[in-house]
Amino acid sequence: MIRLVIGLTLGLGAAGCSEGTDSGSVSTGPAPAQAAGPVVDQIAAAVTALEELLGGPQEYVEINADTRMVSLITFDASSSEAQAYRYLAGVITPASEPFGISGGTPLRAEWIAFDPDRIFESLQAELPDSSVVGFVILAGTGETATYEAVLQSRQGGQILVSLGAQGQVLSVQVL
Repeated sequence: MIRLVIGLTLGLGAAGCSEGTDSGSVSTGPAPAQAAGPVVDQIAAAVTALEELLGGPQEYVEINADTRMVSLITFDASSSEAQAYRYLAGVITPASEPFGISGGTPLRAEWIAFDPDRIFESLQAELPDSSVVGFVILAGTGETATYEAVLQSRQGGQILVSLGAQGQVLSVQVL
């Protein structure tokens, strides 16, 4: 179920190819060197804003960022419902009606311990022809968070990379 939520929320912000040009070529967007990465530097502010709005610490299904916004999906154990919120331009707004969800371990904000200035350094060094287009934080085991980056090549292929808190590559999956 969590993978379905990741696909839905990242798909909202990262999807989209441009139309063909007059020359008949098809563009998949800007070259990776020109593309902005996920707004991971806004995740802490998004969490703070949402928790202030909702009156305290939350349990999350996931927190993710694309190149424009942060999406936060909260979990209410008493009703087994999740609620998606968006943080865009410093403003929190509900992104969906509450929806049912089951299974999985909820994530708590205090478990998040990555450096937004360094999380993508090794990826950018090892894969300079790819762009990081999405970033996902999920609950790990034993009160920890896990981090995943979605990379897109210039040719349009995508991979999901599991990262350690310092940006080290833990595993790779072709999407």
